[in-house]
Amino acid sequence: MKSLTKYFWFKTKQRREYINITDKVKEVVKESGIKDGMVLVSA
Repeated sequence: MKSLTKYFWFKTKQRREYINITDKVKEVVKESGIKDGMVLVSA
């Protein structure tokens, strides 16, 4: 089983803020070469 861990750091103007990271997650999945599985995103 293949696995991958990736960390992102974001600078925000407020302590709590929504950030759309969909494109970043898609890019990481594409670069990983993993074809089937799940993605877990947590903060």
